[in-house]
Amino acid sequence: LWAGTNAGTVYIFQITLPASDKRDAEQVQCVLGKEIQLKHRAPVIFICVIDRNAQPLPAALEVQHERAKAPDMTGNHQVLICSEEQFKMFSLPSLKAHHKFKLTATDGAKARRISFVNFRSKSDDRYVENDLVCLTNIGDVQVFSVPPLRRQLRAECIKKENVSGIISSVFTQSGEGFFLSSPSEFV
Repeated sequence: LWAGTNAGTVYIFQITLPASDKRDAEQVQCVLGKEIQLKHRAPVIFICVIDRNAQPLPAALEVQHERAKAPDMTGNHQVLICSEEQFKMFSLPSLKAHHKFKLTATDGAKARRISFVNFRSKSDDRYVENDLVCLTNIGDVQVFSVPPLRRQLRAECIKKENVSGIISSVFTQSGEGFFLSSPSEFV
């Protein structure tokens, strides 16, 4: 279990579930395994473990119900930790930092919404790229390659005065973005 705080701390907990036949006798255990303090202490807004192919690990229930294929667990995993001000890639299990992008230092903006999106090639349906998409507080949408965290695209999306639109925005896995244009209407 990965948990990020508003003070820029990431807690990594190890949760141990007893076998289903022993759950009446044994308790679930939760132990703090590691704590990471980001130097800039900005609020953590997104954490994602990715496999060696730069694909985010799917939720266990999605795999169980066959909505996603089983993740590649052969090693070389990394974790992406995104705060409002910067994105940082760490190798697992050593937690050595490899790549980072300082959003606030580069653009003067802060991240508000972050998601992984699958981009499919128009010319070759077999080619799919999984990139990080970020909506900033000034209404820009930015796309970053993973794992090097290089910016691929920056485009104006929502007017920066539309604070409620920025706060209410969501991204789908296939790249659509939705936000409230009024208290009851999606765009």
